Amino acid sequence: MSPRLPMKIGILTFHFAENYGAVMQAYALMAHLRSLGHDAELIDYRPRYMTHGGRLRIPTSRRNLKINAQVLFIKWANLKTKLLSRGFADQFTEFQRQHLILSERTLTSHDELRHVADQYHAVVCGSDQIWNPPLRYGLDPAYFAAFAPPSVRKIAYAASFGRSDIEEEYHPRLRELLLQMDDLGVREQSGIDLIDRLTGRKAILTPDPTFLLNDYSRIMGTAESEEFLFAYVLRGQGLIGELIHKFGEKLKIKAVTPFNPHQRWKLDAEQRTLSPGDWLAHIRRARFVVTNSFHGTVFCILFQKPFVAIGLDGKKRSLSGRLTALLEQMGLMDRWLDPSGETTVDSILERAIDWDAVMPRISELRASGNRFLQETLARIDA
Repeated sequence: MSPRLPMKIGILTFHFAENYGAVMQAYALMAHLRSLGHDAELIDYRPRYMTHGGRLRIPTSRRNLKINAQVLFIKWANLKTKLLSRGFADQFTEFQRQHLILSERTLTSHDELRHVADQYHAVVCGSDQIWNPPLRYGLDPAYFAAFAPPSVRKIAYAASFGRSDIEEEYHPRLRELLLQMDDLGVREQSGIDLIDRLTGRKAILTPDPTFLLNDYSRIMGTAESEEFLFAYVLRGQGLIGELIHKFGEKLKIKAVTPFNPHQRWKLDAEQRTLSPGDWLAHIRRARFVVTNSFHGTVFCILFQKPFVAIGLDGKKRSLSGRLTALLEQMGLMDRWLDPSGETTVDSILERAIDWDAVMPRISELRASGNRFLQETLARIDA
């Protein structure tokens, strides 16, 4: 059965984050749904606990002290961006203006969401870590489409908890929110296991929305023609900086990295303030990419770019889980460099990637994501 066309679809995700991966997954899901003939837009929901940090608590417990630390950090980061890094934020604002189709109003509360809910045939929640409850707020029912009436289909697409389990205190509310959703597509196997354990429902593994598109030329920015190594790292502690230097030295090319106003580590690389489109272009034009980012790795794969994915060490080691899952899915674990393992810079550079073997796997992922969306939307007419 084919879904009725066009349907008005609202998307709820972290589209407003000043983060390249977050912006790209939001764009990709919106663009794919529109390519299917639907009137899809991003619901411009910007809760104050995310944009402004939320409220401070009376410091009567260790938990409240941690919450206050998070709130103050976000407020400080916002002030720092306004005072010192306005150009960086402006690049993301301009990308949103040019390429993201947003709802007519910016919404900050559940009451405001309820007032606009009935204009949609469906609300799609995802992708990104929308179900990872921040300590300063907890679970946000908006990202489960809890504001929408029964007439609106509530769909999760590649939603993520961001970790393998959620604190038990959230379980009763989480169970309630999951049970009221119509379709559950999640990004990680751990999410499937958690939903099954809490609700008995069988969620579907769905690929990150960035895999749904095969053409990013419409939003592609610019990068210089001179050869360079592109270093995109979300956490730079440990051996990552040293490895970037080694790869650049072996390849005899300079390293370039995006400017990040919140970066608390130093890299031996030239910093550039890049728009999301320019970030894409730097991955596509680079001779080689060094990254520890999931979306950095995704676009290396989509653009068939030689790369190495570097694991985190120490306490952050578990955060590399979805990256290794992606590499296993693509048959690319030989591009993984664990700082504590035996893989070397030379062994990575000596092995060429068999893209002919990888491309069918991308096509399979793309087809599975498209099939999930087509089938769930078709049920609206059922």
